[in-house]
Amino acid sequence: MNPATTDSPVIVGLGAQTPIGLTMPANVAAVRAGLNSFQLSDYLLSARDGKPLKLSQLETESCDTAPFDRMRNMATAAAREALAPWLKTRTHTGASDIFVFISVPPERPGTEAATTRRLAYEIVRELPFDRRAPRCGIAATGHEGALAVLAYALKLIRMGEIEAALVGGVDCYHHPETLRWLEAQNRILTEDQGIGFIPGEGAGFVLLCSDAEARRMNAQAFAEVRAIGRGAEERLWFTTKPNIGQGLTQAFHNAFRDQYCPKDKVRFTYCDLNGESWRADEWSYAYVRTGAHYASPLDLRHPATNWGDVGAAAGVLLLALASFELAKYGEPEDVALVWAASDMQPYRSACVLRRSSAGGA
Repeated sequence: MNPATTDSPVIVGLGAQTPIGLTMPANVAAVRAGLNSFQLSDYLLSARDGKPLKLSQLETESCDTAPFDRMRNMATAAAREALAPWLKTRTHTGASDIFVFISVPPERPGTEAATTRRLAYEIVRELPFDRRAPRCGIAATGHEGALAVLAYALKLIRMGEIEAALVGGVDCYHHPETLRWLEAQNRILTEDQGIGFIPGEGAGFVLLCSDAEARRMNAQAFAEVRAIGRGAEERLWFTTKPNIGQGLTQAFHNAFRDQYCPKDKVRFTYCDLNGESWRADEWSYAYVRTGAHYASPLDLRHPATNWGDVGAAAGVLLLALASFELAKYGEPEDVALVWAASDMQPYRSACVLRRSSAGGA
């Protein structure tokens, strides 16, 4: 094992596919323009009254395409986009040079654990690796999953055990059983249900590497990944105990107390607020308890209002959006906080990014 490094790993590749854009730049442009892709489905209907459900869907995928295939197609395209800087520097692609970490949907009605494991395998198999497949890890904790595996990748790079990692996530809610399950919990936003979210789909990937590897590739660094914290919420939204945001607060504290966390105040927050009241409650409590770490005014970004709720892809899409905007529109030393919360599990994760000193898109 090599000695731990003191530099912060950097994000040098970004990829995204959502209903509002098929590339990372297209998604950024759509979010900044305030666009969305919400529309009534002509084939996915409410189990209560038979009316069309309002969803966020890729128009490039046929309505006959199963959710598994939709996720595989989206993830493969987003991963290839994020891998571009790494592939440019290689005449061959050695699997030992990179790890792959993927956040997949948790087990739920319409989605089995064995299916998501197979999904991760097929995504990696579709990527342009000439030799044996790279080592791959998966998380199935929902919205925060990609940030959780990002923490593991960050540790491996800082310890010098690997030079690069491809971290991603993918999800699709557009399965009749999944939608019936969400509707039974009163979680889908409809004319009769004013608190809830628009079920979406999407995939995102980031390429994380050491500063030395970024220089070797002569790759643009979008942002430095400085610190990641994780917490567990004991009072989940579907229990009888009032949720006071203890898990999210714990995640924030763990990130802010990390030795690599910059002292500069957070100017931007990217989060998975989606219209559900419990997410807003958790954020309110956590924000008040950690208020000393934020600049005023604080720019709060929640792109679920653009691409819908993207489930297990949320954490990495937020991370990619934050990295792009820091590099393209940020000021030197700008700091962003990215956070996401699992809905059916207790996990909450937060990541502190700083604009790279070599930033600029």
